[in-house]
Amino acid sequence: MRPFPKFLSGGSVILFLCLAWAVAAADPAPARDDEVQRQAREVQRLREELKRAQAELDRLQREQPKPEKPPRPADAAVPAVTPGALGDGAPFEPGEEAEAAALVERFRADPEGATRRYAERKFRVRGTVTGFHEPLMQSTYEVRLASSDPELEVVCRFRYANLYRTVATRQKGKELVGRIDDRSSRVLFRKGEAVVIEGKCQGRKEGEITFTSCEKVR
Repeated sequence: MRPFPKFLSGGSVILFLCLAWAVAAADPAPARDDEVQRQAREVQRLREELKRAQAELDRLQREQPKPEKPPRPADAAVPAVTPGALGDGAPFEPGEEAEAAALVERFRADPEGATRRYAERKFRVRGTVTGFHEPLMQSTYEVRLASSDPELEVVCRFRYANLYRTVATRQKGKELVGRIDDRSSRVLFRKGEAVVIEGKCQGRKEGEITFTSCEKVR
């Protein structure tokens, strides 16, 4: 063993040993700093990954299609009306048409509002013929159109005094015929036929929405 230098003899040796121990104890400090920095970098990396994951989740939620609304029950469905036609608040125009079934729905849902909107107005109603009626001694006949409500019908009344001698049904009630004379007649309406009729709406009375002074447009 090499002897201590002379200047380290005695109490100096003890002082030297203390200094050496202090230096040795201080050596781990850089290692601890490196560990703290490494952990800080790891935390920052995790934060960035979380941020990216959140952004991706937001993007997927935006791109996900919205769930469709369940269809309305059949008994609550309102038949379609021609765009810009009756029932949407638009002004009346020449040749304006309304579906008979839609008209029934509006009179059923809001009788007073529908009366204000339609009563005493002349317009066209479109529907399917379901039946006829020929009142006695009145020179008139009625054509009934299909309805979404069995307790509320659309009834179109025609006058024929200057056109036909009589009006009657044939083919077991499937056709309505106007008789011009003993030899000539004309089919006016058939059950199941899709028609457009123009007339003056008289509003709702009991179980009928009545049109008068009617003419068959097509």
